[in-house]
Order: sequence, then C-alpha cells, then structure tokens
Amino acid sequence: MAGRAVVRIVDKKSHGGTVTQGVPQYTIERRAAAVRWAAIILCAAPIIWVLFLYFCRPVVALHYAQDARADLLVFFNDNHDTTRFLLTPGQSVSTPTAMFPASDMWMLISTPREKGDTLEITKPFSRTDVYFAAGGKIDRTVIRQGFFARFFEPGG
Repeated sequence: MAGRAVVRIVDKKSHGGTVTQGVPQYTIERRAAAVRWAAIILCAAPIIWVLFLYFCRPVVALHYAQDARADLLVFFNDNHDTTRFLLTPGQSVSTPTAMFPASDMWMLISTPREKGDTLEITKPFSRTDVYFAAGGKIDRTVIRQGFFARFFEPGG
C-alpha cells in the first residue's frame, strides 16, 4: 500500500472525448456560497414581510388650516383606542391604522364639544385626509383607495 499513488494524473482525453477548456466547474465553494445566500434570503424574508406590514398600513391624515388662530384639540378613536392630537395652525399629522381590520371596524374623529364636529370612517380605504377649517369644523374629507395612495399627499 505504501507504493500506491493517492492521486492519479490522467491525460486530456477521457472516455473517448476531449475535456473542454474554460467551462466553469461546480465546486464545493460555489455550493457553499449558494447555501449561504439561500439561508440569508430565508432569514431575511420574514423580517422584510413584517416591515412591509408595518410601513404599508392604511393612513388617516389630519390637516389644520394655515390661517387658523388657535390650536385645535382632536380626538381620534380607532375601535376604542383613543388618541389625542393638539394641532397647531398649518400642522398635519398622520396615524396608521390596522393593516387587516375586522369587518366591523370603525374610526371616529371628533373635536371637543365647543366645536361639535364628528366624522365616522369605516373601511375600506387606503388613505383618508381630513381637513379642518380655521374655526375647527371639518372642511372636507378626501378618501383614496389605491395602495400607493397611502404614501402621498393628495394633489390639489
């Protein structure tokens, strides 16, 4: 056994054909790199999906008139989860809502009793823009349905 060669050198001809030059060989290193990239993609996919669900939720935006003189207190009730916003003149705030809302979801936007204005929103929507006039009353509401509408302010 001591006299046997461990590696055998062969000529360029093998089994009656010539060995082609310049064709990449599938090596162990390439297989390891492919497995590594597959593992990275499989680990990153759930993280990307969670980020997508977080940043792509429907949006309700509140806009207060630029020519207003006093701050406006607005209550945003999203299925019994109430948030209070204090809007200064010319300020706009937005708040995301549930990505997959229940069938009986509702939202209530109201100003204090002195103003007496209330708006109820039900699904479906992608972005709802609520504009308050200088006196605190709801001036207009713009509801848009397109998926990409939630990322951009309405034009005009």
